[in-house]
Amino acid sequence: MGKGKHGLNAIDGLSFGEKLFIRHGYKKLLKLIEENYGNKKDLRILDIGCGPGVFADELGKKGRLYGLDICHASMISEKWFNKVCGDAAFMPFRDDSFDVVISRSSFGYWKDKKKSIDEIKRVLKPHHHLLITDIKKTKSAFFKHLLIFLDVLLVGSLRKITETSYAIDTRCDPDEVKRLMASGKIEFQVICGTPAYFTIVGKNLK
Repeated sequence: MGKGKHGLNAIDGLSFGEKLFIRHGYKKLLKLIEENYGNKKDLRILDIGCGPGVFADELGKKGRLYGLDICHASMISEKWFNKVCGDAAFMPFRDDSFDVVISRSSFGYWKDKKKSIDEIKRVLKPHHHLLITDIKKTKSAFFKHLLIFLDVLLVGSLRKITETSYAIDTRCDPDEVKRLMASGKIEFQVICGTPAYFTIVGKNLK
């Protein structure tokens, strides 16, 4: 598959909003790795809610990538990475297993968010990093319908009306992520975003 201008594999099947969101999270993730780990090539990276592995090819250059997803079918792809079917609240990994843990567009779906954050803290090495990037939940009907309109207009598919509406409704408030991280003694390093997305970077203080 070809690569986009930010180094991502082709994502032609995704909606306009999804493409923007993925590129947003991807750039923040690369910056996190480069600033904290330099040119290390032996990192152990966990992608929670990995789906088919949008970041797999690029992250594979940084070390060994593991993907965790509760839905086995969503992990079906031609990309090679260590795929594990499981729940973020009950991870099948040993303590201190990973240098970096990421969650891209999955936090809003976690059933037990507090337990999942506790599990991330357990499997993440001390003083190493967590990145959560997701779509902001909005109460603005105007903004919600604007995103739906753009997706349908630019993708040309009416099915995006239902998909985009559901995606916005199931997302979360970044303040909830911050509260859960604070309760788990994960220090905030970076909080940034756009009107549609947010990215929070934390450091495990255990």
